[in-house]
Amino acid sequence: MHSISLSSNKLNSTMKILIDSKQYKKALNLFNKQSNESTDFTKNMAIKACTKLRDYQTGFKILEELSPTSRNDPYIQTSSIHLYMQCHKIDHAYNLFLKATNKSDALYSAMFQAGLITNKMPEKVLDLFNEMTTQPGPFAITALFNACAQLSNQRAKTIGKKTLQQLLNNDQSDNILLNSAIFMLMKFGDVKYAEVVFDMMEKKDIYGFGAMIKGYQENQEYEKVLDLYEKMNFKGNNIIHTIVFNTCAELSHDRSKAAGKKLLKMILDNGQYDNLVLNSAIRMLMKFGDVNEAERIFYLIKEKDTYSFSAMIKGYMKNEEHEKALDLYEQMSSESNDVTYTIVFNTCAQLANDRAKKTGKNLLKQILANGDQYDDVLLASATGMLMKFGDVENAEHIFRLIRNKNIITYSIMINGYKINQKPLKCLQIFDEIELNGLISNEKIFTIAIGACSQIGLVEKFNAYGLNGMGYEAVELYKRIPNDERDEISHICVLNACSHSGLLDEAHNIFNRIHTKTEKIITTMVDCLSRLFLFDEAQSLIDNYEKMNPPSIIMY
Repeated sequence: MHSISLSSNKLNSTMKILIDSKQYKKALNLFNKQSNESTDFTKNMAIKACTKLRDYQTGFKILEELSPTSRNDPYIQTSSIHLYMQCHKIDHAYNLFLKATNKSDALYSAMFQAGLITNKMPEKVLDLFNEMTTQPGPFAITALFNACAQLSNQRAKTIGKKTLQQLLNNDQSDNILLNSAIFMLMKFGDVKYAEVVFDMMEKKDIYGFGAMIKGYQENQEYEKVLDLYEKMNFKGNNIIHTIVFNTCAELSHDRSKAAGKKLLKMILDNGQYDNLVLNSAIRMLMKFGDVNEAERIFYLIKEKDTYSFSAMIKGYMKNEEHEKALDLYEQMSSESNDVTYTIVFNTCAQLANDRAKKTGKNLLKQILANGDQYDDVLLASATGMLMKFGDVENAEHIFRLIRNKNIITYSIMINGYKINQKPLKCLQIFDEIELNGLISNEKIFTIAIGACSQIGLVEKFNAYGLNGMGYEAVELYKRIPNDERDEISHICVLNACSHSGLLDEAHNIFNRIHTKTEKIITTMVDCLSRLFLFDEAQSLIDNYEKMNPPSIIMY
């Protein structure tokens, strides 16, 4: 760069200019050429350049050659911690931090934000903060609030709120600190406290509004998102616009439709065509059912990315435009991701015509050919698709590839067996759910019972009874929610008890049935007769005939 050696002062100023202008490679090359004239300031700049360039080897070499005096320089220590933490040498950073005699706010901040939080160790931030012997400064407190927001457990809430209260008591109203506090409080779900802090800010900036709007959205206070957005006295940024579009999509009522479309018009009038914002606008319009407008926005995007295509394809699917979803998928030039593939599988499952079968199976073949590690959600979606195609054998093969099977995965299989009229396999999956210790929620259990009731509940209970497995039949019956039990399930379990000689269980079940139909009473009579309790059976018949005409099937 220069033909003669630079003086130390000239070297320092040139290094700073290069670092400030993000010309890190040039700064490092200059340092290497003029290292004999470097000062601690120059070395600090060089370490920063190494961190930005991820040139750890050069950075470690500089650290090794530091003099004891330079090692104690607080700026060099802070930059060294940044370097160590970025390459995940956490122990080295800790040792350097412990040896530091002057632990500044910047040094703590480096340990907190650049180190422990970046390395997903927020709990350690709380530990270190409690050990602080000096008054924490704004950088350290901001990092603490971020760590508390990540954790959002009881300890984090206690420490975070205590620290915030101390700030407020000392009339510290720095916007950066308060914005971080709002973000933290919203993560805690403490919306009211966040509103109090926001109202205390004399000069609200876009970051304060952003923190509040994002917090309202995360806490599903969607109307408040629109209320606050409409009060903003300056233009929002891309993040705020994206949140507003997502909020309007969630609400999808007249006010949100008007607000969303008004914002979109303003953005387009100003020539703003940010992909993130327009992708959110597409999702919003698709939720509104305005497919034509979503298509218009999509074609305005010059460099369409995977998320643009995914938003459109998912929107087509939601609006039951399944053929258009496949048309667009086939036009994709950018590489798809698992989310897009999952949407395509679901679309093919909905169509289940020749084109959909060909597209879905070709996509699945392509995915399986590209490796042996697959996303479980993607495979579950493919399983459901194949079941809709009637391809049970291949669906079973894909199901076996799923590493972590959950209740949703099993419900896809049991429903697949149901629609393909495979009662025995349907019931095998039902039993496997219990064997794996999974707990069905009401929705999933209803699907399972519905499948059993439609194609095999009678066989299930009867099989248990005929094989002396009446207890299993009773357990299955008990798992059915009370409001889901019907005449079929009552008859089946009583029949199973009859074949297994479970008189007490039959009595308990029969006595709990609120509405005893002719068929239910007949099944109980049969149960009692099988166990040679003819007098009791006759008593049931007599009681029935007091209110009803004689039933020939009871005799």
